[in-house]
Amino acid sequence: MNKKFSILLILIIFLFFSCTTQKNTPVTRTYHNITAHYNVYFNGNESYKAGELKIDREYKENYSILLPIYKHSDDEAVKLTSSDMERTLSKMGKTIAVHSITVKPKIKGDLTPKDKEFLKRTEYCKWIDEAYLFIGKADFYKRDYSKALRSFRKIITEYKYEDSRFEAQLWIAKIYIEQEKYKDAYNYLTELENDVRHPKNLDKDINLVFADYYIRQKDYANTISRLTSGIELTKNKDEKARFYFILAQLEHLSGNNEQAAKNLKKVIKINPNYDMVFTAKIMSATVFTKGQNSAEIKKKLSKMLKDDKNEEYKDQIYYALAIIEQKEENEPKAIEYFKLSASTSVSNNNQKAVSFLALADIFFAKKDFLQAGQYYDSTMQYLSTNYPEYNQISKKAENTGMLVEYLSVVETQDSLQRIANMPENDRNAFINNLIQDYIEEEQKRQNDMNNQYDYDPYFDNNQNNQNDNQGGKWYMYNPVLISRGQNEFKKKWGNRKLEDHWRRKNKTLISDFGDQNETPTEDSTRIVDKKNPEYYLQDLPLTDSAMEVSNNLIIDALFNAGDVYEHRLNDNSAAIRTYEELMRRFPDNYLKLETYYRLYKLYVLENDTYKADYYKQLIIIQYPDSKYAKIILDPNFVDKLIKTEQQALNLFDKTLISYNKNQYENTINLANEGLSKYPDSQTFPSFLFLKAKAYGNLGYDDSLVFYLDLIVKKFQKTEIADLSQDILYLIESGKYNFDIYDVAPESKHFYIVLIDKKTDTEGLRFKLRLNAEKFSNTKTFEIKEEAYTNDYKLITLQYFDNQSQAIEFYKTIPTSTVFDGLQEDKYKTFIITDSNYTLFTNDKMIEKYELFFNKNYSPAIR
Repeated sequence: MNKKFSILLILIIFLFFSCTTQKNTPVTRTYHNITAHYNVYFNGNESYKAGELKIDREYKENYSILLPIYKHSDDEAVKLTSSDMERTLSKMGKTIAVHSITVKPKIKGDLTPKDKEFLKRTEYCKWIDEAYLFIGKADFYKRDYSKALRSFRKIITEYKYEDSRFEAQLWIAKIYIEQEKYKDAYNYLTELENDVRHPKNLDKDINLVFADYYIRQKDYANTISRLTSGIELTKNKDEKARFYFILAQLEHLSGNNEQAAKNLKKVIKINPNYDMVFTAKIMSATVFTKGQNSAEIKKKLSKMLKDDKNEEYKDQIYYALAIIEQKEENEPKAIEYFKLSASTSVSNNNQKAVSFLALADIFFAKKDFLQAGQYYDSTMQYLSTNYPEYNQISKKAENTGMLVEYLSVVETQDSLQRIANMPENDRNAFINNLIQDYIEEEQKRQNDMNNQYDYDPYFDNNQNNQNDNQGGKWYMYNPVLISRGQNEFKKKWGNRKLEDHWRRKNKTLISDFGDQNETPTEDSTRIVDKKNPEYYLQDLPLTDSAMEVSNNLIIDALFNAGDVYEHRLNDNSAAIRTYEELMRRFPDNYLKLETYYRLYKLYVLENDTYKADYYKQLIIIQYPDSKYAKIILDPNFVDKLIKTEQQALNLFDKTLISYNKNQYENTINLANEGLSKYPDSQTFPSFLFLKAKAYGNLGYDDSLVFYLDLIVKKFQKTEIADLSQDILYLIESGKYNFDIYDVAPESKHFYIVLIDKKTDTEGLRFKLRLNAEKFSNTKTFEIKEEAYTNDYKLITLQYFDNQSQAIEFYKTIPTSTVFDGLQEDKYKTFIITDSNYTLFTNDKMIEKYELFFNKNYSPAIR
């Protein structure tokens, strides 16, 4: 019993003395190396591997685009690892906290070279550098690149004798690639590859990171070379199959379909997950070259369509068939298959998007912009933002969508006018027929319907257009027109109350006036019952004034449609047809001069001298004093105009800077100079607007209202008129009120910066805190950044003990380097009490506080 007790006591004493990290002996090192490895480090490593495994098992690849080299390039993939990476950080942090040994060991006697080398170490527990490595990797997966960089750099600088430094270097390169700092990434990778001391087991990853570096920059030749080298060193079969699939995609993009087909065969032979194998088979069918016998390929695809296990993949099979028909220049059949692909796609939004996109591109190439617009609109509903050329596709969708919007206005107003012009008895009979049709259709909708074209906007539109075109059916039966109109309205105006001044917009010059947080409401006076005849009468232009409004809508829509054809779709013929239709239908419209000039320019471009001269003479004879006549007659007139406009813009820039510096009297003087010198400049209303705001900030509310009202009346249908109406509405409603802030000299004060949201503020925040700490070395300052309005973000430095201290700090800023390199019109600075700060962040009306600041702080600051 005594012997067992003695052994137990010795063991307890051993554990007690070996647990400490303040001693560096063979015993303590052994204890901490073992316990660090098999306790917290092991668990942290397992969590990290579990996170990576989740990506491999749960992340769904988007085969409709070029796959990334690493799945973690997709934010959706890394979201899967969040909890596992948190656990990794916790466990690895504990490993460092509990087991790190940094004290030097005591070595008796003369030091050997090996002893001297040993004493140079900064860490004596061999798992600590590995723990930092995993912390960096976990932060990388959490997209916290600054923390990850700190961990990897610490390994490189403090663990120079460990192999982990090479892997840290590799991960730094990966971070720089994610941040698009390609030059830095290349330098790290090249240095690592050329260092003969790097472990050979990193060669695979070096090649793969190089491949990632090249693929991000669309250098597919070098990507193929590096990826091929990486594959040779890859042992995991699923990973190898995925890389072969990427190689096939790259070869296809490079025009080497034969090599693409070979790589796809390798994917199929390895037999990874069914999705990849199936997609490889589909892609194999589409990479054949023109002239090859496609009959056998089509036969195989048709057989795949009949296989029950491919039910959810029919959309991809139809897409492959469409690609084959497209290559064989059988466009009608290709269109049919693309439609089937879109309509049979249920859960695969990626495939639905590319099928709609293929249809949109076909009709766009044929200059059938109406159908192209509908398909682009459908494309954008499903297209992922990381799709290649997403921005270009979005622009095409926007352009064709605008055209569809304008032509829909013409179609709608023509339909309404046609019904309004009917004799009353005929109109009532027509409406009664519409009600009866609606009742019958309502009954039909309750029955089972063929859903073959549920997802086909072309089919929906044709079906509805048949109703529209047969006897002038009611336009509100066309859901495409209704939906498009609603969507376009929201795009342009957002959600608006149906009330006076609904066109109000809160923008900056202007973020000064904030967001009124309007919520949409229904118009309670509007009839919504389609079985009530009044529903159909309420939109009809039955009076002269209503008919004039309807005609003006058509005039604007035709002119704008011509503009889209001319400037956005580059279809001069369609633009000419549209402008001439406008002049044919409305010979004396208020856009006549502008339309004449556009037709003149277009006919010059089309080398039709007869027509160009015809419109030239109309302009010179009917509008001899117009700028268009002067442009035509004086070849140098445009240069003179541009020069004058540039001078006006330069003066306006000075005026705006003066306004932003709160120099309101000088602003008024500069604005008056601009108004007198450049009365015909496009900047004229902008000078008026700054003049109005300057008067308002000086307290002359009557002048503010006078000049804003002048802008609204004189420059209708312009953004600055809408903005001026915004402010007038606020004044009228009592919201343009500057009396919400209180003066409190003894309260805590913050220094705040409103800065353009696109500005990188990391350096600014650092310099601002440094300046504050120099100002008061006894205080600790906190600095934070947050979104404020659509145009500004807010930086807050807190806090100063009182107003006097805050003012003294504010005075130091102009002589510091805090704002060096930033344009003065991109930021505003204030000091503010803590209670006023709460009001300011909630109210989001900058101009309110700006006026308060100028009255209560500026005199002391000057």
